[in-house]
Amino acid sequence: MHQSGDRLSHYRLLERIGVGRRGDVWKAVDTRSNREVAIRILPRIEQADRRARLDASIAKVAALEHPHIEQIDPVAESEGTRFISMELVTGTTLSRLIPTGGLSYGKLLDHALRLTDAVAAAHRDGVTHRDLTPSRVVFDDQGRMRVLGFGLGEVHERKPVAEVDPEEVPTLTSDHEVADRATLPYMSPEWVKGTPLDARSDVFSLGVMLFEMATGQRPFGGESPADLFVAVIHDAAPPATELNPTLPAALAQVIARCLEKDPARRYSSAVELHEELAKLERRA
Repeated sequence: MHQSGDRLSHYRLLERIGVGRRGDVWKAVDTRSNREVAIRILPRIEQADRRARLDASIAKVAALEHPHIEQIDPVAESEGTRFISMELVTGTTLSRLIPTGGLSYGKLLDHALRLTDAVAAAHRDGVTHRDLTPSRVVFDDQGRMRVLGFGLGEVHERKPVAEVDPEEVPTLTSDHEVADRATLPYMSPEWVKGTPLDARSDVFSLGVMLFEMATGQRPFGGESPADLFVAVIHDAAPPATELNPTLPAALAQVIARCLEKDPARRYSSAVELHEELAKLERRA
C-alpha cells in the first residue's frame, strides 16, 4: 500500500484522490519540473496478453493531441509498480452542471459538440473509451473541458450481466475516479451482455448523456442494478421531447438513433455523431 511521500521514479506522491478497480489515483509532484500531476497506480494484471493490450491502449491515448482529452503518458514502472502519469484535472463535472429539466439548447449543443469532437478524435485513431459518463467530463475554472479515462478499458475484465454481483460494485469518490455503480446507467446493451465492444458502444453512452443533458433525466432506470440492466437491454427510451417539449425534434431524433439497441442502427462512431450535431448548430 502506497503512502504520502512515497516515490515512483521521479514522482513524489502527495495525497490519494481516488480509489477503484481501475487503480488508485494520487496527486503527485514531478520532482524534475516541480509540476503537480495525477498518478494512477495500475492494479496488478497477471496475464501478459492483458497487460500488453492495456499498454498498447494507453500508448495510443498518450499519442492523441486534443484540447478536450486528458493528457496522459505511456505506462511506466518503478520497483514493480506499474503506473501512468496524467494531467491533473480539477474542476466541476458535467454531472454537477445538469439542472433539473436539462440544459438550455445552446449550452447543450456547446457541450455536446466539444464532447463528441474529443471522442471522435479518439475513434479516428482506433481508441474507444468504454466508460463514458458525465462524471468523467470535467470543466476547469476557465470552462475548458477535459474527458477523463481514455485508454483504461482493459484494466478489468467485463462480465455478462448474469455474472455481475451488485454487492461487489465499490463506491468511489473524486473527479478523477467515479463509482463503478455510477457507470451502470451509461452502459450499452452490448456492454451489459458482455459481448464485444466498438465505437458504437461509446455512441450509446453519448446518447444517454445527451438525453440527460436535454431533459435532466436518464432514459433508463430501475430500483436495482438488475432492473437497470434489463431496461438497457430491452426497454425503449422515451422520446426526449416527451420530457422536454421545447427540444427541437431534430435533436431528439439524433439522440434516439444513438440509443438504438442494435449497434448497426446507431451512428458508426462519434465522428458521424459530431457531424450531425454540427449540422444542428448551423441551423440554430
